[in-house]
Amino acid sequence: MDHTTGQPLPPDALYRRCDPSELRFESTAELEDLRELPGQERASEAIQFATEIQVDGHNVYVLGPPGSGRHRFVRRFLEEKAATRAVPEDWCYVYNFDDPRKPRAISLPPGRSRELRVDVDSLIQDAQTAIPAAFESEDFQSQRESITEEFKESQEEAFKGIEEEAQQREIGVIQTPTGVAFIPVREGEALGAEDFKKLPEGEQQKFHDDIADLTQRLQQVMRTVPKRAREMRQKIRQLERDVAIMAVSGLVDELLGKYEDIPVVVEHLQKMQGDIVENVSIFLKPQDGQGVPAQIQQAMESRETEAMRRYSINVLVDRGEDGGAPVVFEDKPSFVELVGRIEHESEFGSLVTNFSLIRPGSLHLANGGYLVIDAVKLLTFPMAWDGLKRALKSRQLRVRSIADDIGLVSTVTLEPEPIPLDLKVILIGERIYYYLLAQHDPEFSELFKIAADFEDEFPRDGDNVESLARWLATAIRQEELRHLSRDGVARLMEESARHAGDSERLSANIA
Repeated sequence: MDHTTGQPLPPDALYRRCDPSELRFESTAELEDLRELPGQERASEAIQFATEIQVDGHNVYVLGPPGSGRHRFVRRFLEEKAATRAVPEDWCYVYNFDDPRKPRAISLPPGRSRELRVDVDSLIQDAQTAIPAAFESEDFQSQRESITEEFKESQEEAFKGIEEEAQQREIGVIQTPTGVAFIPVREGEALGAEDFKKLPEGEQQKFHDDIADLTQRLQQVMRTVPKRAREMRQKIRQLERDVAIMAVSGLVDELLGKYEDIPVVVEHLQKMQGDIVENVSIFLKPQDGQGVPAQIQQAMESRETEAMRRYSINVLVDRGEDGGAPVVFEDKPSFVELVGRIEHESEFGSLVTNFSLIRPGSLHLANGGYLVIDAVKLLTFPMAWDGLKRALKSRQLRVRSIADDIGLVSTVTLEPEPIPLDLKVILIGERIYYYLLAQHDPEFSELFKIAADFEDEFPRDGDNVESLARWLATAIRQEELRHLSRDGVARLMEESARHAGDSERLSANIA
């Protein structure tokens, strides 16, 4: 309709009515679902491009006004996209036998981590029964006693030789509080100091020489005692190793055959077997009556034994029930919720930790898929934005506390092995935050190279009206609401144009 410039507009020029008869349906129940948002083709193409390209830095910032359906569209698009992708690997942390402060990260095929944890727990439980039984067996006890008796006999034989030689030289051997002493003897009686002085000087000198010689030989024997004791302990330790190997080799060999297709698990199981043999004492119950305090005794009898804490598998991410790549919407994007944390527990008044207390963050859960974060919430939490950038730039996930990250504490803690990071991050926020980040943070444009800009409004033509009606039908079905007649849809189109402030355009605020 043509109007003369500078002339008043008639009422019909200010309000464009939507004729229900022009709509080709009676109710939204007749319309098919719409996968794309009406009027947002450019934003849709940008997200599609970002999810297809496998190049660093092509993360997405979805910008646009609230109510434009950004969250709903991103969720549906990513879930459909993720369903077509392969399920990523499981991740778990295990004890590092070379450096306990640096737990090892192990990746397994989807679902195998939970299976491995159950198998290792069963192995440790069986070992806690098999090892004590082997050490309490008659065969082990007899071999151990044979080794100790051999040591005692060698010691007694050495001392007996000295005693016999002393008797031949008429010298007695007595035990004193300070050790063994030699004294002159005549006719089976020890000579006192006065009687000894009455002896001829030559005889006194002979006694002195004999005692000095015997003392020297005794010292030589005494010097060999630690060596013989060490040899005895080594024999006993080797016996314990042999018995422990016999007790656990069958259990470990079964798992080695089961996981032979995963070399890193085979390596860990072999190291675990060697560590069990070297630290077999943690499987043996302490003897009663040793004066152990009640609190320590209670801790020793706790449900989680030292062996279980040392050898169990800490499953960080289990993909066994996933049907595709993960899609994670993080509602609380704090530093610890993103990168994970290392928990502590109280033990005898002190805070201690171990690899089983490592907990995953949303970056771990979304690894291999997609992580969606609200930009405002992310920027609200201290260090969260820096933690996310560091992970994306290094392409590694390092679990650490925020206090350690900024250097507030210097306590000894764990340094878990970093996990490779491969995911797409989608930030959703308003335009002002996009432009502020682009202006004041040089790293932002390197990490978020794709902007999916949702339009505030779009042309009011027949195709867009039909698309908007189909989107309404889709939302009604998802929310299980009552369908609209075409009169109701026509009224909504008029209201949308009113919100757009232009009779020739429709508002993108469709939430």
